[in-house]
Amino acid sequence: MPDTGATAIVPLAALFGLLAWCAIDDIRTRTIPHAAIAAIILVYIVFALAGHADWLSGLISAGILLLLGFLLFYFNIMGGGDSKLIAAMGLWVGLSHMVAFLLYTAIAGGFVTLAVLLIHHLTARNSGNITPAAPTVPYGVAIALGGSIAAWQAALTEAI
Repeated sequence: MPDTGATAIVPLAALFGLLAWCAIDDIRTRTIPHAAIAAIILVYIVFALAGHADWLSGLISAGILLLLGFLLFYFNIMGGGDSKLIAAMGLWVGLSHMVAFLLYTAIAGGFVTLAVLLIHHLTARNSGNITPAAPTVPYGVAIALGGSIAAWQAALTEAI
């Protein structure tokens, strides 16, 4: 049985910090840094090498989510950074938690969208601008929230 100490907790804490970085940058710039995606993958490798992950399940999940993300990007529904972040989180959640990850992300996405629309409406109303530009949604925030919950759930149920 793998050690459940620092070899599991440190990578998970690093993941949560990296997801926070992605969310904050997405709010500020509407982009997700390539370095953050690369770091999420590297931290996963450390986590998996310590025996806390099922490589095959993670790779299959990441492949499925990469395809889904590219389709969403192709149809201009989601940005490229969001698509890459979804695929990187596929490594962490694996096949057994992929649907939960997508559900948590969709629910968080609804709340993020409502918050953006409310802020946009209030800002437009206060500025007197009758026809403001359409707002953009930092969906990386929703992916980070859904990914945090699903990765934590996966780590707990897979007996890290």
